[in-house]
Amino acid sequence: MAIYWVTEALPMGLTGLLPVILFPLFGIASIPALATNYFKNIHLLIVGTMMIAVAIEKHGLHKRVALRALLLIGTSPRRLLIGVMFTSWFLSFWLPNIATVAMMVPIVDAVIRELTIAARANFKDLHTSTGDSSVQVTIVPGDALECPSPQPEEAANDDEDLLHSNEHLLSMAAMMTLATSYACNIGGTATLIGTNPNMLLQNLMDDLYTMHGKESPLTYATWIPMGLPGATLAIVACFIWLQIYFSQGGCLSKKANRFVDVQHTRIALTEQYEALGPISFAEVIALLAFFTVTLLFFFRDPGFMPGYKSLFENGMVTDAVPALAVGALLFVLPAERPKIFCCRGSEGASDMRKGTKSVPAMLEWRTTIQKLPWSALFLIGGALAMEMGSRKSGLSLWLGCQLCAFDHMAPWAVVLIGMLFVCFFTQVTCGMATSSVFLPLFITMADRIGIHPLYITAPATLIASSTFMLPASSPTNAIIYETGHIPIKHMIVCGFVMNLIFAAITLLGTETWIKGLFDLDTLPWPASNTTAL
Repeated sequence: MAIYWVTEALPMGLTGLLPVILFPLFGIASIPALATNYFKNIHLLIVGTMMIAVAIEKHGLHKRVALRALLLIGTSPRRLLIGVMFTSWFLSFWLPNIATVAMMVPIVDAVIRELTIAARANFKDLHTSTGDSSVQVTIVPGDALECPSPQPEEAANDDEDLLHSNEHLLSMAAMMTLATSYACNIGGTATLIGTNPNMLLQNLMDDLYTMHGKESPLTYATWIPMGLPGATLAIVACFIWLQIYFSQGGCLSKKANRFVDVQHTRIALTEQYEALGPISFAEVIALLAFFTVTLLFFFRDPGFMPGYKSLFENGMVTDAVPALAVGALLFVLPAERPKIFCCRGSEGASDMRKGTKSVPAMLEWRTTIQKLPWSALFLIGGALAMEMGSRKSGLSLWLGCQLCAFDHMAPWAVVLIGMLFVCFFTQVTCGMATSSVFLPLFITMADRIGIHPLYITAPATLIASSTFMLPASSPTNAIIYETGHIPIKHMIVCGFVMNLIFAAITLLGTETWIKGLFDLDTLPWPASNTTAL
């Protein structure tokens, strides 16, 4: 399965179904036992959160937030970079990365287009004001001055030519487009629902701790202090590195200011924002749904106080319950303000006689089900089925014996080696596939060499989001590469350094705040091997 995931010889989702076909034939596991892996808590959590994400995207709330953030932060080149990165970073906390990038790329393209138009006007003004003696003036008859205005297609071609012939604009376009993908990849590590590998780790930890009769410490509330500090350090480091790398193009230098009309860019963004009109009733409902599910996630088990899960039997209420509850409500709540008082007044009575028009719901099942990530759901199920098959067949035990060679190494060195393996493979395949292969293996390794399971799996999960180098590394990279603004050289060189930065921050976090948060120096149960940490 790992080979199929890396080579994509079969679709990702279909590869995830291979255990259902092969395990019964080889007598490893039965269909009823395997089927439970394809409909676990993680699948329900993804479905519920995706319903809310679809509602936010359908009614345009994410675009309003993005444009408003850009206007508030500013429209100078450096402020635009901050605005694009912060907006993408924050939205990827709650929305799928691919949805965030798909929404942000048109906005970034519009900003680049307006910068190009302003640069063309500024260049003409600058050329005229310098009184270049090389310009020859020819006197023509008055009627010859009435020349046709350039067509929109010609103007667009002129803008494209100026963009590709100007080093400053090219560097700025590449920098802002690349920053969008990088910020989304980093932001996805800050919350439990940010990326699928995060939720896979939670599901594996739930199963592992349940097997030992304990409750997993990894929840929505505890993930935020684990992932957010590293994500904050990484986005700041990314902002600094992008400026250093693209400073050779001078896109943030004072010399480039003549190509950038801050006011023109602000006007363009303001026009896009005003085109959205006043906030709609549907956007308000989507915003309330977002805040509601976030609060329910956090206060289910906040850690510093008893959560509402204590009102129920142990294990009865997981994060999937509030996600599905709020998601289901969106199929009932109206997308338009209902006319509750339509019977009042002559106009209302007239409406009653004519019959009132039905109000559409926030979500429709037919369109929502098409946007659910079925491939990712089957892929996760396949990873969990592989873990079950490895355990039942004895493969996990055999691998654990082979990995005992690591028990003489320092724990941080084991973590670093594991991170490097994941970081390498995630450049050529998606982070979810890489996590599906390595996380069950690392759990076995931790048990055999006597270290806390989260000590190696948590940083491995975080580093699975370091898909910075290649278009094939993640769908977000593929989307930005298709814009044509980024040469592959920039993506590889800039991404390689970002991988090193992100790995260093993740290792630092593992040895400091993550270790303190989960008490990684203390084993949650006796290890299979006698080796201690």
